[in-house]
This record gives sequence, structure tokens and C-alpha cells, in this order.
Amino acid sequence: MRIYGSKKFVERTEKALDLIKNCDFASFKIVSTFVETIREYSYSGMQVETKTFLVGKKTYTAEILWYASCIVHDAHHSELYQQGKIYSGHDAEMYCLTKQIESAKKMGASKDTIKYLQSLYNDKWYEIPVNKRNW
Repeated sequence: MRIYGSKKFVERTEKALDLIKNCDFASFKIVSTFVETIREYSYSGMQVETKTFLVGKKTYTAEILWYASCIVHDAHHSELYQQGKIYSGHDAEMYCLTKQIESAKKMGASKDTIKYLQSLYNDKWYEIPVNKRNW
């Protein structure tokens, strides 16, 4: 996996990947299969065609567990795409969010973090165009 960005970005990305690998190896296999590049960017979003996860500062500077769970979430978008399935929209987001919550629990997320993630089932954050996102 290639990681491009500032020294801080690379260090935090490596810590997030280590957390996934050590706590949820099944998700790590998804990440290592369906994400080839993680790149520091002005916003976060998965470029499924190139298996590139773009990561905004608000995401990579958050708690490492949060960042790790976001990597898992977006890896599942890439997985859906690579399998020829619908990878965006409501159903895909709910699938990826469920996988994110499962992984966050395995990584030891707090009850508050899980509660927040579960609240996203009722949110439509994914309708914000990626270039308008602040995370």
C-alpha cells in the first residue's frame, strides 16, 4: 500500500492501519485488497476506480480509532465497486457504515463513538458532494 502526504499524515495513517491489522484482521484484509493508495487531500472520499482513499485533515487528525474506522468504511466502497455492485448511494452507505461500526467495536471504540456512528443511519452525509465536504 502506498501512502502519500506529510510526515504527520503518513505516521497517523500507519498507526490507523496497524490498529486495524491488530484488532480486526478481517477488515485489514479488505483494506489491503481494495485500497492501494492513501493520499492526503483537501477532503475525504474513495476513488474506487483507482483504489485510492483521499483523506482530509479533519479525518486523519481525529482520534486514531476514528480514522481507522473511516479507512474500513471506504475500503468497503471499493470492495463493492470491484465486485461490480452498486458502491454509492443510500444502500451502499448503510452497508459500509455497518462494516465501520463492526470494526470500530473490534478496535475498542467507546460507547459514545458507537452511538454516534449508529446515529449516522439517520443522516444523509453522503449526499454532500465530495468536493464540498469538510472532513
